[in-house]
Amino acid sequence: MPKTCLLVKTKDKRKFLTHKKNLKMLEEFANTFKAEVYLVRVFEKPEILELEKLAPAICDSTYNSKPSYEVVTRLLPKRSRSSILKNAENIKRHIRKKLESGRTISLKELKTKYKESYAVTDACLCNHLSMVRKEFEDQGRSVKKTGAGAYCLEDGARS
Repeated sequence: MPKTCLLVKTKDKRKFLTHKKNLKMLEEFANTFKAEVYLVRVFEKPEILELEKLAPAICDSTYNSKPSYEVVTRLLPKRSRSSILKNAENIKRHIRKKLESGRTISLKELKTKYKESYAVTDACLCNHLSMVRKEFEDQGRSVKKTGAGAYCLEDGARS
């Protein structure tokens, strides 16, 4: 039966497992040292470190564990508002370029390209697509639905 715990991933890509109860104490560490903290599901009998053993293990550059896990969710670092806005503009710019070049853009394509890397939801991607469609329609350009979640500018569509 899989067990859930925290995975701490350091800047040098080393991974450490610890208990969920340690999350509050890891926040400052993650922010200061650019570490990432995930809630994970582990499958094998992993070495889950207590806080007293975690700190020395992180300081020991030779410590290396390769746990078998599945990420449930990313907990830290929390995204800043400026990074969220920057990512949103990148997504909208991609949608605009695709439509202006006469090609079709789909929600499926956006999910493949941005869902994991920008940690955005399907609803968020739908919203970006709707906003860009509205921008084009406000300019007097017609955006046509070509399929389930797929759109192109009225004046021509290529895949």
